[in-house]
Amino acid sequence: MNFLKKKPHDIRALEDELGALRKQQRHLDAVVKSNEAEIDRLHNNVKRNQQQHRAEAHDLERKIHEAKSEIEQRAQQHRAEVRNLEQDISKVKIEAERREGNVGKSHRREINALEEQIRQTKKNAEQEFEKHRAELDKSHSREVNALEEQIRQTKKHAEQECEKHRAELDTLVEKHRAELGTLINTAKSKEQNMAQQQAHMIADLNRKSSETKKKLLLEAQEIKDAWLSRDDEMYQFNLFGTPELPNKPDGKIRDQMQELHHLIDDLSRIEWRAEQNSWADGVVQRNAERHGQRPVKKAIAQDLIWSLLFERVFCSPFRSFGEPGRALEREWNEKCGTGDDSTGGLYAWPVPSVKTERFRYLGVHACHEALTTPIASVDRRAEVKRGFRKSQDELVAALTNELGKMMHLSSQEVQLVVRLAKKAASVWLDFARHRFRIIIRLGRSEATLAEKATAVGGSGILTVEPVVGRYGNAQGLELESYMIIKGCEGRTLEID
Repeated sequence: MNFLKKKPHDIRALEDELGALRKQQRHLDAVVKSNEAEIDRLHNNVKRNQQQHRAEAHDLERKIHEAKSEIEQRAQQHRAEVRNLEQDISKVKIEAERREGNVGKSHRREINALEEQIRQTKKNAEQEFEKHRAELDKSHSREVNALEEQIRQTKKHAEQECEKHRAELDTLVEKHRAELGTLINTAKSKEQNMAQQQAHMIADLNRKSSETKKKLLLEAQEIKDAWLSRDDEMYQFNLFGTPELPNKPDGKIRDQMQELHHLIDDLSRIEWRAEQNSWADGVVQRNAERHGQRPVKKAIAQDLIWSLLFERVFCSPFRSFGEPGRALEREWNEKCGTGDDSTGGLYAWPVPSVKTERFRYLGVHACHEALTTPIASVDRRAEVKRGFRKSQDELVAALTNELGKMMHLSSQEVQLVVRLAKKAASVWLDFARHRFRIIIRLGRSEATLAEKATAVGGSGILTVEPVVGRYGNAQGLELESYMIIKGCEGRTLEID
């Protein structure tokens, strides 16, 4: 169970997925509520339309009432005119009677004609009034009928739209209910699947836990075997302890490499001979326009120095000890096997493991003690000292010889070469005694001077600064993990 507690993220992911489904269900509930609110809004619109139609009918009734009032007013006006005419007729009759004795028959005929004219005028006025009233009644009746028909049509359309929206809403609600049911079933199914997956994961984690335990037991046995295998005189150490080994952080390793970079940079700045027929001169001529003559010359010198250092020091943890170091290289391969060769054929390091790295750092530590401890010449460890000195002398000679082909070296500059050789060996001895594996890689696979000269005859890459990386952590574990040390990513120069 402790192993399961280390990986809760898988169960949390399943719980997050179930929470997402529940969140989607809450979203669908919100959609249903929104649709119900839409139905209420449509009902309110219908009520507002009915109220509007009632207002229009009320306005129409008001207009009819005003028209009737106007007709009544005109009728009253007409009656007033008739009364006035009747009064005029009475006056005429009175005047006629007064003058009857003096007026002749002609006057009576005129009076009769006038009375007939008055009656006819009254009759025409009444007929015109009735006609005008009929027209007004007919016109207002048509308007009232049209408005009532419009109200009926609007009400009918509103009811149809309401029914349509209600049907659509019912369909939508049914659809969402069906989708919600599907989602609930899906959620239940996924919950069951998650339970099954969780059971499988628990079984898988238990299996991995068992495998990890077996792996740890194998590593423990491997460490035990590595401890028990170092039983000869040169590598005799306390079974329950290890010697004082360096354990520097990446920043310190970077600083040590920077010291080497400064020495190599000083050597690469030495002026070249005026005339030479080496391969390097041709490289400078072909790439001067692209990179500049001075940078190309510096890069050639830096690549040459790094190639020689790699060939004679950095290609193996034991190479700087000369022939005793070569014997240790063979023993390391015999006991720990060989891995991928990234040194251009110089040496195939064993695959990193607790056993291989313990052989390395204990072996280098023993050699380092032989270098720093007074030893009698008859002691076989004295061979390590002699091999180291010989290797240093050969490295100085190789650097001086190859650099001397391109540039004049003064005595001070030769001493700078000697300092560089000592510094490179010192730094590498410190790196090789760490529990984790530190490796140095050039910017290309070619490592030897001959291969380098052939490569730069055409196109290639020059190493200005190598890449420095490590396998494992400070305790010498997790050796399958490789990382480049920050600040040691390397620099190269591409040439034609």
